[in-house]
Amino acid sequence: MAFGPDSHRLISAGDDETAVLWQTDPDQVANQVCALVSPQITKAQWNQYFPGMRYSPPCRGSFS
Repeated sequence: MAFGPDSHRLISAGDDETAVLWQTDPDQVANQVCALVSPQITKAQWNQYFPGMRYSPPCRGSFS
């Protein structure tokens, strides 16, 4: 394991000879997760799973 020169990426290698590049910057990780989430949580789903809480989805975008 080693960090890249920007200290925001970590590379690891395993016994299977596979190398993996990991993003460690929290904002970049959040952006990547939000880009992959589909479909994003709707206001109706939010109200179902988080009753009584103000609608504030973690991933910003166009929501129903």
